[in-house]
Formats: sequence, C-alpha cells, structure tokens
Amino acid sequence: MEEQSIYEITKTKSDVKEETTDRNIEILRQGGMIMRSTWICMTKDLGVHNNAFGGILLSHVDEVAAVFAAEICDTPLMVTRRMDADFLIPMKVGNVIKTYCGIASIGNTSIDIILEMRKYNLRSEAEVVCLRAKTTFVRIDEEGSAIPIYDHIKEKYKTRVRK
Repeated sequence: MEEQSIYEITKTKSDVKEETTDRNIEILRQGGMIMRSTWICMTKDLGVHNNAFGGILLSHVDEVAAVFAAEICDTPLMVTRRMDADFLIPMKVGNVIKTYCGIASIGNTSIDIILEMRKYNLRSEAEVVCLRAKTTFVRIDEEGSAIPIYDHIKEKYKTRVRK
C-alpha cells in the first residue's frame, strides 16, 4: 500500500506569489504600506549615544525606498530628488526593525514614497514606529534626464496619481 503524505499541496509557489502580489497592490492602492525589509540593530550601527546612527538609518531608508520605487515604476533607473525623515524614538542594539513602504503619490516623472521603520517585539508582536520618512524619486533615462512614468503604472495605482 502506498503511503499518503499528510500534507496536501493545493497551491503552487507561483499561485501564492500572485495572491500576495495582488493583495499588496490593493493595500498600496488604498494608501497603506507593506513590509519591505527586516534587520537587527547591531553594535556596528550605533552612534555616540549607543542609539542607531542617523546616517546609517538614512542610508537604509534610501536603499529600501529606491528599490521599492523602481519596482513600482517598473524601471531600474530612479534618482532620489528629496528625502525628509523624522526620528521619533531611538533604536538600540538587538532591536528587530521592520521597514514598511507605501505610495504617497505618483506624478508625471516622479513618485513620492512614504516609509516607516518600526521596532518589532518578538514576544508580543507589537510594533512601535521609530522613524517616518518621505522620499521623492524621479524616473530617468540612461543620460539622467527625467522621463514619464509609464501609463500602465499610473492606471494600476490610479488612486495614488496626483490630480
């Protein structure tokens, strides 16, 4: 008699990925944010007062937001135009930090990204916002000139398009 697996596979990996992508698109259309990265604050990340150093945090913000903007705009070439950040509470060694991104608005050649870094408590699963940022990225061509964001992107996220 053939042994039957106790686990039945009902969905393929691509089915699950498609469902997750569709759910994330809907969250972003509604002005929400989705988690983009998780990292642990380590001693190498500290500044003078044993808090996470602001420059390292801003570098992380820029990197995560740039990749997010490039994915949303379906283009590898984006440049940061502006970044505003509010440091709300300190991050310490051992803190698990989750980074969330959302779309504030989409213009002709630029996209405004909102971002939050949150301390995550592994026991309670509570999250506390430590940093809020807003960044503007511009879609560029190979020569560095601003070019329009694709119409199909504006249609996909039409609730986020600037009027």
